[in-house]
Amino acid sequence: MIDSATAGFSYTSFGFSKNNEESLSPAKEAEKARLEARLAVLKKKIDEEESSGLDPAEKDQVDRLRDRDAEVRAHEMAHLAAAGSLGQGGMKLSYQTGPDGRQYAVGGSVKIDASEARTPEETVRKAQRIRAAALAPSDPSPQDLQVAAKASQMEARARAEITAENREAIQANDSRQAAIYSAIENPDTAP
Repeated sequence: MIDSATAGFSYTSFGFSKNNEESLSPAKEAEKARLEARLAVLKKKIDEEESSGLDPAEKDQVDRLRDRDAEVRAHEMAHLAAAGSLGQGGMKLSYQTGPDGRQYAVGGSVKIDASEARTPEETVRKAQRIRAAALAPSDPSPQDLQVAAKASQMEARARAEITAENREAIQANDSRQAAIYSAIENPDTAP
């Protein structure tokens, strides 16, 4: 068991007084509540580790698994947050059982709708969102980079289509203008 003194926590070191708690400002109350919650978590963690009966190597493995679990979840949540409505079905995690009997996420994926949109303009915007979702984690995986590259290709194709449509519209407009100028210059030959 751990007490507040051995955890390096004291009310007075944070400007709190156990005897005068009712005079705390709302900000101090919030800070006190945050610190007490953190202390409770730390106490629980220490109690679990002390009672778990794990040897030091197993404790190290649990720590590594716990860290990996947090990394995986943060990575996949970054994808989901950036994908927004393009995310399909949440994140899928793969687990490993630690020496403490708990399941830890060691891998994951997020399915994203990577189909083209209805128009080239919408496809450009969608491809940009797909790329942003793929690159959202601070450490994109090789697969994330591959998805981002495919999204860039999709965007390039859509932009090329927009350019071709614009070129056709300009050519059609030029043809109409040429016919008008011809009719103005040669009114006798106008239809």
